[in-house]
Amino acid sequence: MYRKEKDETQFLALRNNSTNTVHGGDYYFVVTGGVENGEELQAAVKREIEEETGIKNILNVTDLNKSCEYTCAGEGDFLCREAYFLVEITGEVLHLNEENVEYQWLEKSDFVDLIAWNDKKELQLILNNFF
Repeated sequence: MYRKEKDETQFLALRNNSTNTVHGGDYYFVVTGGVENGEELQAAVKREIEEETGIKNILNVTDLNKSCEYTCAGEGDFLCREAYFLVEITGEVLHLNEENVEYQWLEKSDFVDLIAWNDKKELQLILNNFF
């Protein structure tokens, strides 16, 4: 998720709630979540952003046509598939839900350095294609 402020592009990094056993760990990441029955992907993206940050001012949702799969631990191991979207918003974080404890708006290089991401080179390439 990103916003443009005074000719500068800023990216949102959310710090995970390390006491949450389902989403445990102490790291910065992006808004994530599941798709509810019958829900379109882009609608799920908007809903998850609002649930985790309170942000409703979504200008653009770009499907990056990339995804990954991994085994989710928690209430029984199950296969998770994450689809990647780039979302432009305006405004500020209004609240954080129980999954996150703080946030930072960062410039691109700081965002890539801080964020927990499997393949940072891939993340850098994705962002370089847009910014």
